[in-house]
Amino acid sequence: MRALALLVSNKQAASAMIAMPNWNPLTPAAPTAEAPAWNGRIFELYSVLGPFLRPSSFPDDPTVGQQYFSAGSQMSRQQLSSSIESLQVIFHTLHNTLHVLFKDILKASKDHREAVLSWIASALEKNSARTKMNYDKTAVSSDGFMVNLSTVLLKLCEPFLDPAFAKVDSIDSGYFVASSRMDLSKDTKLAATSDETASWIDVRNPSRAQNWRVQQQMQSGGLNAAPAAAGAAPGSPAAAPGSPARASASDTSVPAPNFITECFFLTMRCMHLGYIKTLGRLEKLGKSYHDTNNAKKELEDSKSQWMGTPAAAETQAQLDQLTKQLDDVSRSRFCIEAQLFDRPVLDVALRYYLTSAVWMLRAADVDKRLTFAENNDSGLPLPGPAPMHFATLPEHCVEDLAEFFLAITRYRIIDTMDVPPLDKLLDFLVVFLASSDYVKNPYHRAKFVDVMAGLVPSEDGRGLSSKLATMYESNPLARRHLFPSLMQFYVDIEFTGSHTQFYDKFNIRYTVSTLMKYLWGLPAFRASMLAASSNKDKFLRFVNMILNDSIYLLDEVLSKLDEIRKTQIDLVDPAWIADNTPEQRRERETTHHRIEGMVGSFMRLANSTLDMLRYLSEDKFLVTQFTQPELVDRLAAMLDYFLVKLAGPACRNLKVKNPEKYHFNPRELLGTICDLYVNFGQTPVFPEAIARDGRSYSHELFERAGYIMGREGIRPPDVQQRFMEVAEGARTASTQQQDVEMELGDIPEEFLDPILDTLMEDPVILPSSGQTVDRAIITRHLLSDPTDPFNRSPLTVEMLKPNEELKKKINDFIQSKKAK
Repeated sequence: MRALALLVSNKQAASAMIAMPNWNPLTPAAPTAEAPAWNGRIFELYSVLGPFLRPSSFPDDPTVGQQYFSAGSQMSRQQLSSSIESLQVIFHTLHNTLHVLFKDILKASKDHREAVLSWIASALEKNSARTKMNYDKTAVSSDGFMVNLSTVLLKLCEPFLDPAFAKVDSIDSGYFVASSRMDLSKDTKLAATSDETASWIDVRNPSRAQNWRVQQQMQSGGLNAAPAAAGAAPGSPAAAPGSPARASASDTSVPAPNFITECFFLTMRCMHLGYIKTLGRLEKLGKSYHDTNNAKKELEDSKSQWMGTPAAAETQAQLDQLTKQLDDVSRSRFCIEAQLFDRPVLDVALRYYLTSAVWMLRAADVDKRLTFAENNDSGLPLPGPAPMHFATLPEHCVEDLAEFFLAITRYRIIDTMDVPPLDKLLDFLVVFLASSDYVKNPYHRAKFVDVMAGLVPSEDGRGLSSKLATMYESNPLARRHLFPSLMQFYVDIEFTGSHTQFYDKFNIRYTVSTLMKYLWGLPAFRASMLAASSNKDKFLRFVNMILNDSIYLLDEVLSKLDEIRKTQIDLVDPAWIADNTPEQRRERETTHHRIEGMVGSFMRLANSTLDMLRYLSEDKFLVTQFTQPELVDRLAAMLDYFLVKLAGPACRNLKVKNPEKYHFNPRELLGTICDLYVNFGQTPVFPEAIARDGRSYSHELFERAGYIMGREGIRPPDVQQRFMEVAEGARTASTQQQDVEMELGDIPEEFLDPILDTLMEDPVILPSSGQTVDRAIITRHLLSDPTDPFNRSPLTVEMLKPNEELKKKINDFIQSKKAK
């Protein structure tokens, strides 16, 4: 390798190399057995530079794992660190030599530069299948080749990755129009459809647009063969993608991009196909390790039950097999981590993605609306639609950035890195979380939240630099806009368009609530939340989603806990065991484990959601927002229902073995419900709403709950007293409401809301169906479903028409009854 690098430092030797037939081989127009198509794997093996990029520690070659990590999961921390350091010394030499080799050829002349850039583009084009979830691994280059190429390109970017981002403006945002070096026609764009992209390209670059249309026709089956390269004779080999014949020379309508632009975008694509793709492989191994380790631990913990039984030998064999699998998975993980988490590579990759963040912010902010100084309005969200040079960027531009920072936070690598200020990263995350017209895919914006949650300091702040620990508090843009953006995203994620959206939203909202809890503890962010809650419509939608999630999650958990309790009893009952075949018992156990997993996950989410309600309701201003007419009855009914479950006669059904396994702490859950009653009970309307709950409310239930809390010491005496004061307020309100009902007697049907059959206070007319309903009730419905409940036509609060005539009749009716 060093000899080759020394050789190409001579310009004549470099010229001879790029003139070799296998430097950047063309793909035949009609591949045959004698002249096959050059896919990524063949390119790696037989192109001139391909073999020099192959060496790696990845587990494709098991000898590396056996040599350096033979003990697998049994390795001590010191042994593991020593083995990884030994491998990384080798990588440092390899990467530095490759960098010198590529740089010397690039510097030789303009033609040499074009040859190298075309070679890189060919390597990427031939590995485009790596963008798929499942692909033929024998037809693409190895992870080692792609990660080594990613590393070389990162090193080539280093000169313009300066801390001040002084050279960011040299990156041409119209690169994908100005250059045909990469074909990204199949890639999903950030905020533009294929038709919108083709239309924009048509204006900017007619010759490129023609190529785009041909590619689209081929994908849809409209053409059965690719056109010959420009200037090529019919029947002659078509130039390989990325070869000079497809480069920007023929696109005379737009100037050719500069080297910084070329290097920036080639690196972006290579990181997507190589480094980031391999991070995904590592994540899958991590999940495999977790599942295997859990299965092994379960067998070990139950050893006393199966030792000495007829199934002991078989079970021991299963345990031995799991131990071997754990060692194999551990070796694979260590092999990948050794190369991916090499510190010099991570340092330059971090600077590359920070530069990418700054570039994308500037590309999006064409009107210079964003201001990052204190006390300035930054104009978020950015006005839609997104400018086309930004909208037509491939989605992986933002996804890969998020994945990289997720990796270095998830594996806590960032704790030990010399991290530069990340204020620009936080700016990027806040801006594009808030601007859904710029990043259309909600799952990408969810990853922005994941990154921000990963950057939250731990409770003890251990391992974090002072810059990182104060990152949120010192960022003006985040202080102004992050809390309102999270609140809006909590609502928006209800509908993602995915078939898994119902369950996805819970996990995404869990991360949102985790981040919000941290921010709530920072005074500046709390002030931002209070200001955002003044927007009544947005805040009501946010709270409505919290209530929806709380009701669904906790109701599911409490009903399934009874099922778990019964199964736990049956599985150790000799009579039940004797009455069921082994197959039936295994089927019951399988179902039991599935339900246990679901309950544990849902309980964790429910705890987080209820905790968010608790700490938000500690603020007196927010309590008044929570207890608006549109929400207060539903809020009271929810708490009453859960109080019945936790303190009513059926609470014994929740007694399961090892409740901590399911994140279920009935004492603390009852305490949280009590806290919520106390917090919301600060307003006089809340006890009245409790009393209106005809399904679950009873004063005896509150007395029983108060007795349990006192007996178990769940809450201190002063909190118990305030809880009982709320209960007394509800009892008084209940008595008053009964008196009013007696006083009013039979209420004319036209005065009753047709949805809940209650006396209307503010009747409004629905424009499409003509029905009259109570404003608070229909507004509550619209928070979850923006349609007329009688004919499903679109409906908004603004479309409601006051029925003044009916309102006057209702008021006259009430006054006449009171006068008697």
